Amino acid sequence: MYQRLFIAFAILLMAVKLDTAAAGELRTGSVTCDFNSTPMGCEWKPKDCHKPTRPLIIASTISGYNLAVNEFNDYLQRAREYKECIVNDAESDIGDRFPALVIKEVKAETEQVDEDVESTRRSLDLAKIGANQ
Repeated sequence: MYQRLFIAFAILLMAVKLDTAAAGELRTGSVTCDFNSTPMGCEWKPKDCHKPTRPLIIASTISGYNLAVNEFNDYLQRAREYKECIVNDAESDIGDRFPALVIKEVKAETEQVDEDVESTRRSLDLAKIGANQ
């Protein structure tokens, strides 16, 4: 699923014509951001996407572990939906003339979500070991 989203996003990025003469800016506080670059202090954030909270994985019994697996699976689904939401917002904003900034922020955010998922998966794996002892 993640690979499909990344590939679709990469294809979209290759298809977008980057117009370096486009006028426009994004302000963050007192910083002026050029749409076609990624200056320090500028950031793009998706409008209506909500990052899921990682579940706390604690399981000392088999039934506790099974509950943790269900929580992880729910979290994994919310993480996928969040990444899809980011990509959809990015597709819209890339067409609005600030691709470099959007690409930078989408890449950073999706990588962070992937790291969170893997960290949570490792916690679940450790909980399985504890529940089986």
